[in-house]
Amino acid sequence: MHLPTLKGCPARVVPLTVLVAVLGLTQVWGAANDGARTDELLALAKSADTAIGTENRQKVLGTFLEQSATLARANPGLVDLWCARASAALELQSAPLAREAAQVLLKQPVTPESRRILDQLDQRGWTRLVRIRTQLPPGPAAPKGKTIKIGDNGLKLRWVAPGTFNMGASDENPKGRVVHISRGFWLGETEVTQAQWTELMGLNPSNFQQAARSAARSAMTIIGDDRPVEQVSWGEAMALCQQLTVAERQAGRLPEGYEYRLPTEAEWEYAARAGSTPQNYKEKMDRIAWYDNNGDDITHDVAGKKANAWGFSDMAGNVAEWCYDYYQENLGTDEVTDWAVLDPNPDDRKGGNRMIRGGSWINVAQRCEPSYRVADEPNNVLSYVGFRVALAPVAKKQTD
Repeated sequence: MHLPTLKGCPARVVPLTVLVAVLGLTQVWGAANDGARTDELLALAKSADTAIGTENRQKVLGTFLEQSATLARANPGLVDLWCARASAALELQSAPLAREAAQVLLKQPVTPESRRILDQLDQRGWTRLVRIRTQLPPGPAAPKGKTIKIGDNGLKLRWVAPGTFNMGASDENPKGRVVHISRGFWLGETEVTQAQWTELMGLNPSNFQQAARSAARSAMTIIGDDRPVEQVSWGEAMALCQQLTVAERQAGRLPEGYEYRLPTEAEWEYAARAGSTPQNYKEKMDRIAWYDNNGDDITHDVAGKKANAWGFSDMAGNVAEWCYDYYQENLGTDEVTDWAVLDPNPDDRKGGNRMIRGGSWINVAQRCEPSYRVADEPNNVLSYVGFRVALAPVAKKQTD
């Protein structure tokens, strides 16, 4: 075994403590040099603010991007430097450098400055291609018990943690599209009932309601209170969500950055699958859903069938459910984060329609599977379509 020697002193054995000290000083010196160089580069970027004229300012920013590239790429943890590179790339309209900076920043602990920069990149659509398996700002922690109760009629929402699933996966298309849900959200344990709708919105629009004696409830109760509300349009469903948002914000109970709204199509399917990709769905339909084979052409009280693994009832059958998104025929195959269609596609003949998921009492089993998609005009009211409420991150428009 050969012990290390100092250059120029081949006959002398270098004590281990000396070697460790030398190596430590080298690391400290390197870190100090990187820190000093970072300060110089940030000062260079800042000097663009005092440059006279747009052309001179752009020259300074271009020089900064060129001179900072090597140090920044070797040190992805230099968040301030990467924020400055992203800001310069934005001003110079350099999409490749902006995307590179976004890719780095999304993997680092979020700071107020990096959040501001990422929001600006979002508005340009320049982070959409890099938001795959990255660290995004977490939503608020789930409350104790992981449920929220609103109103006197038991409108309960259950926490759904972030995760990944194969959207659109089915027997015919086992792979589907890999979708990452980057932030958790709350979702109604059941579809909104007629009683809950009436408490919050007034007049009950539902087709399946009648005053009669019920063995399960008191003689004075209207049958239908615990059935899902139906014959509500997409706009009316969103109006209830918006009313909840205003009321809960005024009460100081609304988490920052969240709103009550309909779930996006991806959020809905993620919760419906509850961590698995169901196969042979038709074989267990009678245990989990009211559909054409057992529904008797009417709706039924919510939660009358077995809930899924995450505690959500009637994700299949009873009534189908409005989702937030505009209709888009092709889900695509690329891996993506927080997939949603928030703008209509003018080239699609159904571009103005809104998504409906889950199937209903009128549908065959196949149309109650979590992958089945259909859409309708947002002003339509149907006796087999209702909705459930989500408390979720504020939906932002995005550009492809």
